[in-house]
Amino acid sequence: MTEITSVSCTARSSEVTNQCATCIQNSDVEKCKPGIVPCLGCKQIFCLNHFVEHRKTLSDTLDTIVAERDQLRSHIQQISMRVPQKHLQAIDNWKREMFQKINDATINAQEQILASITDELERECTTLTEKISSFRQNDDYFESDLQSIQTKMKQLNGELIDSSAFHRVNLNLPTLDFVNMVQIEPLPTLTSSENEQSLEVAPISQYRSFIENFIATHKPPIEVKPIRSEQNHSSHFS
Repeated sequence: MTEITSVSCTARSSEVTNQCATCIQNSDVEKCKPGIVPCLGCKQIFCLNHFVEHRKTLSDTLDTIVAERDQLRSHIQQISMRVPQKHLQAIDNWKREMFQKINDATINAQEQILASITDELERECTTLTEKISSFRQNDDYFESDLQSIQTKMKQLNGELIDSSAFHRVNLNLPTLDFVNMVQIEPLPTLTSSENEQSLEVAPISQYRSFIENFIATHKPPIEVKPIRSEQNHSSHFS
């Protein structure tokens, strides 16, 4: 880059003599021209020819800066080719592990839903079976007992038909902060040897441990809450 320098003594001399700063700097006293154009940047005055040269020097310096800026931008755009692949691979491994854990949690939640619905209906059907067996064994039932069993069976059949049994569970699915889930923090500038050490990536077991802890913390719980109306409660057997 062209370096712009300002000689203070030349500036003071040009201010006193009102002569061109470049002419004075070139020690061409006899041919020194009066300064007629001031530069607000370096606070010197120049003759017309040297002022044009002065501005040309500034323009050339700016062109050099622009070229260096373009080169810097090109390096930045090519940074993806220089990023250690072990870092990118670690993120890919983490992604696959996370997908697998979420898929496992999803399957587990679906199985819990099916089990909670069928288990409740199976329990009520078992209660009916035990009641019927008791009636047959002891022969101690009356019209009201048979009507009660028929009413209960009609109720269960109705729940299966209108799918009311499927509303006996409440799902509590967590909202995950995917935006801030992975934190990328720049490290301070290191020496070359320290930088080589910093490029080491933690083993996949460490990421796996993090994923397992995360899934365990955010595991979607399923609360099984029997939802019964007053009519349903009154139809239960003692």
